[in-house]
Amino acid sequence: MVSEPVLLAADMGAPLALSVMITICVSVARWWSGIRRVREREATIAAEIPALMDLVLVGARSGLGLGASLELAASHSRGSAAVELRRAMTARGRGIPLSECLAGLGDGWGPHGRLAIGVLLVSHHYGEPLVPAMERLVADLRARSSARAEDEARRLPTRMLVPLVFLVLPAFALLTVIPVLVEALGGA
Repeated sequence: MVSEPVLLAADMGAPLALSVMITICVSVARWWSGIRRVREREATIAAEIPALMDLVLVGARSGLGLGASLELAASHSRGSAAVELRRAMTARGRGIPLSECLAGLGDGWGPHGRLAIGVLLVSHHYGEPLVPAMERLVADLRARSSARAEDEARRLPTRMLVPLVFLVLPAFALLTVIPVLVEALGGA
């Protein structure tokens, strides 16, 4: 099977090596784009889960059971994680057991949500008190979120280096150094 970039390059009379290079570049760009989308979705859900679990904790502290606390959190939250939780709670309303709904939630929430789902499942299966477990979970999720933010802040100077070197510094040279050189050479 020949891909679209190869056909396009071949129609334009480009040599085979150029066609292969274009195909490789397009394939790598598509692959990278897919990976980036997955990482962005995981980061979004990882940022939403602590607030969502806070709402579950509020429901548990007010005396609601696990199912009702999850319903409360699902109905009062927004975002990707909340949409997944609403789907799970809708499935629960159709008669699917809560443990199966929570287990299915792990696929949608990714690696960052599996810890939360594990705590919820342990509480549901073994009857562990929900409030202390949720308090520990929320504290841990907040610490992980803070660590991710600090890690991102450490990476920021490195990411800003490329635009600085290739965009800001040349613009600075064009706006300050070049007019001085033109004035000096023009006046001589």
